[in-house]
Parts: sequence; C-alpha cells; structure tokens
Amino acid sequence: MKEPDDFIVIENDILLTKDGMPAAYCYISKVLIDTLRDEFKHEKVACSSHVYRIQLNKEYAEYAPYIVQVMNSRLGQALTRRFISGSVTPTIRSEDIDNVLVPLPKQDKDVILKKAKQQVETLQSHVMEIMKNVQPSNDLTKVIYDLASLSEPSIPNLPVNWSGGGRRDLHGYYKD
Repeated sequence: MKEPDDFIVIENDILLTKDGMPAAYCYISKVLIDTLRDEFKHEKVACSSHVYRIQLNKEYAEYAPYIVQVMNSRLGQALTRRFISGSVTPTIRSEDIDNVLVPLPKQDKDVILKKAKQQVETLQSHVMEIMKNVQPSNDLTKVIYDLASLSEPSIPNLPVNWSGGGRRDLHGYYKD
C-alpha cells in the first residue's frame, strides 16, 4: 500500500495518467509548484491514485521537461499507447511503463533541454494566469446568487437504477 507522501508531487516529477484516457504526461516545474504555493495557497500538491508519479534518477532529472514534450508528441504517444489495454476503461499498467522507450538527444543536448524547459514553464505560466481568474469567477457567481436571493443550481440526484450508455437494465425494468 502506498503512503500518503507517495502522492505528493515535487519539482521534476512526471505525471502519467493511468486509466480512462491513459498516456497524458505532465511535467511538474518549479514555476508550477511556486505558483500553486504563492497564488493558490497550496502548501503541497498531490496526485490521485489514477496517475502514476514518475521520479527520474538524479542524473536524468534535467530531462523531465524534454521527456514530457516528446512523450506527448505523436511519436511518444505511439511508443506509449502500444502498452494500453482494456476496451471499457483503457489502462496502462505500471509494469509496462518500464518498457516504454524514450529517445534522448545526443547532439545539442544542453540547448534542447533548456528550450524544452522554457517552453513547458511558459505554457504552465499561462495556464496558471488563467487559473487565477477562475476562482474570482466562482466567487462572483456566489455573490450574484446571494444578491438575487437565489440558491445555487444543483444537479439532481439520479435514480439508483440509472446507468449511462445503451439500454443497460440492472433491475429488469424493461423486460422485452
């Protein structure tokens, strides 16, 4: 069983979605950690149990942003997706992650790694700027509902026998 600290992400971690829509990679940058701490007041950030947290050996930690960019490319997705199994809930197993090969740069390594890190951090900075606007929007919505003496809309509870998808009839209500 994993300990709670196993889910706490740190700089240079790589996150990989495990199931549902497996094979999406994310790099945890210093920019991301700092913004979540300073702007959103998150002391620590954790990933769910549906995400693999990959920690590279120290000598390869600088490759993390590059690896994420390559693995999210068409080539990287082809390398990863060949290990995905399951038709209802596609999944990649932890044992198979060890078999995913990552092409590493041989020439101009320092230039490529620096550019990859800059691109990822720039993208994450833009996403964090957008996120800063989400919370005030949620707060404003609550104020508007309070001023209008309305209750926030709620999503109705679905009947126990309801199930998404085709005509799945768990309780035999629709006997032909």
